[in-house]
Amino acid sequence: MQPARTRHGKDPSQISSPAPSSSWLDLLSRSQTCFTRPSFEIFRRLIMAWVMCPGRHTITRLYLIAEPDGDRARDAYHRFLRAGAWSLERL
Repeated sequence: MQPARTRHGKDPSQISSPAPSSSWLDLLSRSQTCFTRPSFEIFRRLIMAWVMCPGRHTITRLYLIAEPDGDRARDAYHRFLRAGAWSLERL
């Protein structure tokens, strides 16, 4: 099976991630109280991957950018959205 590619032919896991600016990190840190520590880390990685993701923003594509080394299982990202202990209203 071929790895996922962007519409420009790039493998999403090979996209280099620039260092986020302090204002971006400040904005993300304001939402930290809406999550547990582990779920905030998943949220932070998902949001950063969403911003950097070219093409369709599926969880699988975001995972490839958020976890280029595959340190955390892909299921953790699906579980976070499906059954995570967080509230969209509070966020």
